[in-house]
Amino acid sequence: MKTIIVLATLALTILFLLPADTKVHATESPVESSCHLTSEIEGSIVIDYSGKRIFAPHSPHEFAVTSDINISAGTYDIYLEGYDGHEGRIAENQKEEQYKVILMGGGATVATTNPSGDVPDDKDDAFWSGKTDTSLTLSKNVDSLRIRHAHAGKQGKSNSLIPTCMMLVPEKEQEKKPIGAICGNGKKESPEECDDGNAAAGDGCSSSCSLERIIIDPVCGNGIAEAGEQCDDGNADENNCTSQCRFPEVQVEKEKCEAEIGNTVWNDRNANGIQDEGEEGITDVKLKLQYGDKVKTDRTNFRGRYKFEDLCADTYRVIVATETLDPSCYQTYDKDGTLDHTSRHKLDNDEEYTKADFGYHCPDSSSGGGRKSPDTGAGPFAAAAAAGSASIASWIAYRRMRDESATIIRF
Repeated sequence: MKTIIVLATLALTILFLLPADTKVHATESPVESSCHLTSEIEGSIVIDYSGKRIFAPHSPHEFAVTSDINISAGTYDIYLEGYDGHEGRIAENQKEEQYKVILMGGGATVATTNPSGDVPDDKDDAFWSGKTDTSLTLSKNVDSLRIRHAHAGKQGKSNSLIPTCMMLVPEKEQEKKPIGAICGNGKKESPEECDDGNAAAGDGCSSSCSLERIIIDPVCGNGIAEAGEQCDDGNADENNCTSQCRFPEVQVEKEKCEAEIGNTVWNDRNANGIQDEGEEGITDVKLKLQYGDKVKTDRTNFRGRYKFEDLCADTYRVIVATETLDPSCYQTYDKDGTLDHTSRHKLDNDEEYTKADFGYHCPDSSSGGGRKSPDTGAGPFAAAAAAGSASIASWIAYRRMRDESATIIRF
């Protein structure tokens, strides 16, 4: 009995000495811009793989892209693009937000690109786009990619980014046609009329890098449809053109959406991937619901429950904001078994989907949310022995997850 208690104490001591994750004091936002890399050169290849965040030094360091990858052997110039995807980091120094691409063929490395440039810190939702390699030779065909943080495993701040896309331009064609301008890189290139360093519209330079006219005080009611007005029929009635020089709105009955998706984030105390009796929910965990270009958020209640309501038929992704968990927590369960903090489901009309559960083993927290669970079991000594055994098993699994520098999270 003394031996078991000593082992339990040793395991818990080791767990408390493990480095804690760096918490990010910024708001993550979805990728709202599409890939900006384009080329007029025949044979150029653009691969869009946006939507996965990678970290240094924390996991995940990388992810794999295996679908629809078929790159012929040859020599290419390589262009990469990376996206920050956070709001509130203008005043925060986040260096080395860079990544590289490992091109694979038949399970073996064919070539590795140079790192992308560092995503700038002086504005929200910033991205970097540019050329990283000249005349990179692929000795054989490429059938998959591994997108890896350029500083994977390096100690320091989180330095996370979302790799957006890459472009391969075949060298044999480059002298025939020039590479098209990259809108949003801050350089005015032909045939661009402007380039203010972003792809946003309404700021004088459009998302296609053409000049936008700013109209000052159009006169509504003078019978001339000036820029900024939808119409102007010269009178004040609301029939064909309103008194604000807008077309009358046609009232369309909106579809009533009543589908739901949820359910629980719990503390998997024995790390077996099953919510056993007595394993309580984790409170105040933030979850995001992504569908199309929209995002909703919710937080778990005192039972670890969450729910998104009034949803229409669509494909949804529920994502756990891991920065709202205790730093010691690591994932043991999600519905599809990928352990990527994400659950995907295609909702039907009026469907109530309650299987989007997430399990986390949180060895450094009594409940993962600051709440102490009630005592259960056969007494303090038996509980200490069980806790020791579970803690040792959890520590081994936890260390194995942290030591895997090549963790792959697939789409």
